[in-house]
Amino acid sequence: MSETLSRFPANRIFVLGGNASFIVSNPEGEEHIFKVQLCAKGKWKGSYFIDALKGNAFVYMGWLKDPHSFIPKVVRTSNSKLSVADKKFKILQWALELLWTETPPPEGYLISAEGTCGACGRILKAEEGVNPEGFRYGFGPVCWERVKHLKDKPRPPKPRAAYTPAQIEEDPSLLTA
Repeated sequence: MSETLSRFPANRIFVLGGNASFIVSNPEGEEHIFKVQLCAKGKWKGSYFIDALKGNAFVYMGWLKDPHSFIPKVVRTSNSKLSVADKKFKILQWALELLWTETPPPEGYLISAEGTCGACGRILKAEEGVNPEGFRYGFGPVCWERVKHLKDKPRPPKPRAAYTPAQIEEDPSLLTA
């Protein structure tokens, strides 16, 4: 019998897996869902595009600038459906800083994934023979072999402080300081 992995803490490697969805939630029960997808062909090959759930549909936010160095920035394009002043932009940038620096979120906040592989989107099951390290990062055994090199990318420094979305909304310069 195999165990299905439900929610688990998201991490940088999971987000860069190629087809990751993750949730940022707060103590008030608000949830913000984001999708990060790797473009596999064309002029944008190797770029990570981000969508956010708004209402009942995902809308395009932008792309990740420098995803493999320090903390990536979310960059809008002419096709972006949300402005940088939108709360979702602030929450996503805050979550990425925490994930990239391996800083736990403040008490009551969670950055989690829904039990699907960060590369192919299939439901993860803890079956005999599954690579435990890959499973811990949010990948099935085949996909883990493709993405495990991300684990060895350089680590960014820890942030000066972990900010809550409310602090960021009050002072957006915290993200650029």
